[in-house]
Amino acid sequence: MIRLSATALCLSALLAGALAGQSAPRLQLVSPTPSAILANAASRIEIASTEPLDPSTLDASVRVWGRWSGAMTGVRRLENPQLIVFEPSRAFFAGEAVTVMVSSALRSTAGLALVGGFSSGFAVGGARGSGSFPLARTQSLRSTGEGLIQIYGIYAGDIDRDGAPDLSAVNETSEDVRVLRNDGCGGFAPFVTHALPNGSRPSTNEGADFDGDGITDLAIGNIAGNSMSILRGDGAGGYLPAVTYPSGTGTRGLCVLDVEGDGDMDVVTANRVSSNVALHRNRGDGTFAAATFFDGGGTGETAIAAGDANGDGWADLWVATFTSSRVTVLLNDGTGAFTASSFATVGSRPWMIALGDIDGDGDLDAATCDSSANRASLVRGNGAGGVGSVSSVATGSFPLAIDLGDLDGDGDLDLVASNYSAGTFTVWRNTGNGTFTSRQDLPASSAGSCVALVDYDRDGDVDLIGIDEVDDLLFFYRQSGPNAPGVQARSCEATLRLDAFAQQSGFGASQPLALLGGRTHFVELSGAPARPCLISLGFPSPTGVPLFGGTWHLAPSTLFVLHAGVLDAAGELSLAIPVPGVPAPSASIALQGLVLDGAGVVLSNPEQATVR
Repeated sequence: MIRLSATALCLSALLAGALAGQSAPRLQLVSPTPSAILANAASRIEIASTEPLDPSTLDASVRVWGRWSGAMTGVRRLENPQLIVFEPSRAFFAGEAVTVMVSSALRSTAGLALVGGFSSGFAVGGARGSGSFPLARTQSLRSTGEGLIQIYGIYAGDIDRDGAPDLSAVNETSEDVRVLRNDGCGGFAPFVTHALPNGSRPSTNEGADFDGDGITDLAIGNIAGNSMSILRGDGAGGYLPAVTYPSGTGTRGLCVLDVEGDGDMDVVTANRVSSNVALHRNRGDGTFAAATFFDGGGTGETAIAAGDANGDGWADLWVATFTSSRVTVLLNDGTGAFTASSFATVGSRPWMIALGDIDGDGDLDAATCDSSANRASLVRGNGAGGVGSVSSVATGSFPLAIDLGDLDGDGDLDLVASNYSAGTFTVWRNTGNGTFTSRQDLPASSAGSCVALVDYDRDGDVDLIGIDEVDDLLFFYRQSGPNAPGVQARSCEATLRLDAFAQQSGFGASQPLALLGGRTHFVELSGAPARPCLISLGFPSPTGVPLFGGTWHLAPSTLFVLHAGVLDAAGELSLAIPVPGVPAPSASIALQGLVLDGAGVVLSNPEQATVR
């Protein structure tokens, strides 16, 4: 049997299109704007095509992934023959990165496939935060009497699908993953341990849905094992036994992407000792073919990330090399073959890399933590596959981890570096154009290792969870939000969220949330499992009236019961609310809920909104 190469198949598709008077479709994310940072948590996604599309191919091809919330379910449809619309079935998590992917299963009406698939993304906006991160608590991940486990990184993905971020902590010395499930309010249950191979020294990690079952899985790079492990989610908040695949020597970096657009997620590792990059192609069922190796554009490949550097809709690789102190962009040709395009020199011995639009020009940029320079380098992308100017900001001593996120909800990416020798986490606030100010140094106890930028308490603003890998402690830095005296506060027994915000919006120091008319928005209520509950809507009453030991903030004359029901087994209720269009911005409305528990009625926080 003759097998055509991927390139030959692409040429055949293009030739068939030319003969039929139609080309293979190309796609562009139009809403939210690619690399947008203030996208609404209820955002519907719109993707434009150059060609009319076959609607029967949408369900098999369009996928949406939240970095922390996981695989998004929703309705896929064509609004017109050349516009794909994805309507999510729930809100994204505040502050998370979202990846939009379309596989080559998508066809035009002429039957032509989307060549190489498509990948783009945006970031969900968080509430306007204070930018202040008081330490809420610390937590040890050692068992009683246990010695060093050496936590290196945590993945803050929702692995039990209850709508709250859980923690999967990867530990180098104990060679395991310890899972802490979120109680829905920012508290975490005692950890459950999942073993990894002996002698592996697991470290770098990332979540994805590798087998297409909608459940979050975890990929881990093993430094001493020279391998990559896959832990498939069991759907109940844990992982199945690890399956391990040989990789390069000294695996230090790892990223996930669909390299050839076939609809499943592949893994690429950066291997410092063998000084190469290893591509692990998914067979389509969550198992992986033998790795193929190629050069990462420098010496001592250590960190790696995936993102579209030239706007062609194919995810490219950004590789940081430890020995040659470079960031190299490797462009994807749509088949999973990568070619070095451009490189920039950064500070000495970069240890980790993060991607995002740092300067707000719409192009993807990179940030590295330069371990021997005690600085973070900011590498500007030019949108055409190249990298240009490099600037830097100071960190503490020996920075070995870095991440980007909008910490204060102002629409730009801030930076957090973890400093091993200094025992601190350095926070820099972005002024909006890629320059940074207002440095904060948050303490670890001995060795700052990594930080997760995640809204772990689900109030709508981004918090920080730091790691100390010498003392094996988690540091929960909870961003302080607006303080509205006299307004019913949220509690673990009854929290109302409107598009992922629980900030007493419209009361006290914050503004009402802006809802888009003609769109679907999400109202969530959480409390104790299986409790009767009610959500009401009406005009706001700023002073409120005493009720059930709390304060009710809906004017009684306008009261309308939006929903009465029962919280689910995780203590959650989520409603998708179609909001009608309005000719002009509306007056404020307000929502408030109540939960009936064993001691009586507990009132939720109120939230105001306007429709525009």
